[in-house]
Amino acid sequence: MKAYVFCFAVWMGVLTSCTSLEVLSFDQLNPAKINYPESISHVAVVNNMPEIPEYRKPGVITLGELNAPGEKSAEMLAGALADSKYFDQVMICDSVVHPANGAVSFSQAEIARLTSGLDADLIFSLDRITVHTRKEELYYPGLAAPWPVLRMQVESVASVYVPSRVAPVQVLAVADSADYDIQMLSSDKQLLEEGTRLAVAGLYQKMVPYWSKTDRLYYSGGTVEMRDAAIYVKEHDWEQACVQWKLLFERSRSKRMKFRAAFNLALGNEMQGDLQEAMNWLKKAYGQIETGSEEERIVKFYESQLEHRSKDLMYLHTQMGRFENKF
Repeated sequence: MKAYVFCFAVWMGVLTSCTSLEVLSFDQLNPAKINYPESISHVAVVNNMPEIPEYRKPGVITLGELNAPGEKSAEMLAGALADSKYFDQVMICDSVVHPANGAVSFSQAEIARLTSGLDADLIFSLDRITVHTRKEELYYPGLAAPWPVLRMQVESVASVYVPSRVAPVQVLAVADSADYDIQMLSSDKQLLEEGTRLAVAGLYQKMVPYWSKTDRLYYSGGTVEMRDAAIYVKEHDWEQACVQWKLLFERSRSKRMKFRAAFNLALGNEMQGDLQEAMNWLKKAYGQIETGSEEERIVKFYESQLEHRSKDLMYLHTQMGRFENKF
């Protein structure tokens, strides 16, 4: 994950340094993995992880495998779900349900007791969070020496239960990783807090719709229309920006400027919620470029982003239906 973000940032940096490309960053709502009936309004997070001793030694960081504390993990997950405001109410049972070994599947009778006692329509059983750590050395351009980091890999598992089903309706397994400056971590307790936060964020994004930072590319400069449109972009006035780009596309005899106008019009229509029109303008952009060119790579990359976004929107509209799609 970190490597992908770094490589993408480097690639965009190269492109924007060589052309009049700009980077637009905005928040985008993404769908969850699970679609809930509208009748699911009260949910509960249950600690189904094994009971482990607290890591108390200050100044000691363990390399290898550690288990995150169930109580703290359940509290963090329940807090994140409550903050999302996707459900009407989020309850928690942070005491260990199966203290001997944890991660034991619940019987239908146990789920019935939990849902009744917690007044919940659905149970999120937090079954496991494991943190693996090792030392690594990263080599970045411009650094005189390798950068020592702690590579953290987390694995988390949660099961989703409803009273009417014998087995879980869904089992969520998430793996993620991150690098930390070794000097910033002082103990196993702090290490597990960071690992738990990373694991909970992964599970949260499977359970409810979530916001993420998204980047897009667009062209600016070179003509009066482009410069005027760039001002409108910074003011988030996409309608007027599209007016300028359409004027340029219709008036210009330069294939390069027509390409840039069409490419920008794809973005303008995406920002206004019309993904089909955005794809139409990308097709027009294709007609202005040479095969194998840098412009073709840029268009193909944006096309893949739009296709992925189109699929996501189908799920998102369903999931946000309880709010009458006001998102």
